[in-house]
Amino acid sequence: MNKKMTILFFAALFLWACYETEVSFKSLINGFADINFFISEMFPPDFSEVSKVFPDFITTLKMAFVSTFYGAFLAYPIAIFAANTVTKTKFLNVFFRFFLNLVRTIPDLLLAALCVALFGANPFAGIVALSFFSFGIISKLLYESLESVDENSFDPIRAVGGSWLSRIKYGIAPAVLPQFLSYCLYVFEINIRAAAIIGLVGAGGIGTWLNINFDLGQYNKISSLLLTLFLIIAIIDFISAKIRKRLMGS
Repeated sequence: MNKKMTILFFAALFLWACYETEVSFKSLINGFADINFFISEMFPPDFSEVSKVFPDFITTLKMAFVSTFYGAFLAYPIAIFAANTVTKTKFLNVFFRFFLNLVRTIPDLLLAALCVALFGANPFAGIVALSFFSFGIISKLLYESLESVDENSFDPIRAVGGSWLSRIKYGIAPAVLPQFLSYCLYVFEINIRAAAIIGLVGAGGIGTWLNINFDLGQYNKISSLLLTLFLIIAIIDFISAKIRKRLMGS
């Protein structure tokens, strides 16, 4: 009975949410009817602009790499304070978890727009925005991994009088390092896509060209940029998957 009630509850919740958000399959079908226009405008792709804007693809990769590094650098100590298996002070756990929830609440596009207003329309603004974005994801994943670590594995370090920092250095770090590096690679992949998106608000990278071509209605150039970006992301995803597999298998 409980299982049936649970299914009915979520079914009712789903239908209520669809009604309140005005979900309409008729509108969806009517919208797809116009897709032929965009397909005809986007194909065949015009690759004449790709060589000219290729440096911006490299800038997008640089933004993703630097912001992932900064985000990971900040996430490691914060995750340690947020995890109650490592830091036994309840106030610190609650405070840093609240802080992480606050950081993750801010949408990346809004954060990018704010950074553009503060630092100007340049890649640095995008790096700052993506660093906060990376920090929020990596710290969340890492502190959850830290909480799954067996606390009994620290007993030998405690037995020889090891300090809190010693437990982190010799007990925590070796246990979570492969996962931590895997999270960094995962976020790096996400940041490549995110860097292209935040460029739409002037934060640098290839997104700036996507925005310009969209405003000009040059959809065939947009398709060429997207196909090039897809190829770059596919290559990086393949390499990252191999590295993650090796890390998690170590």
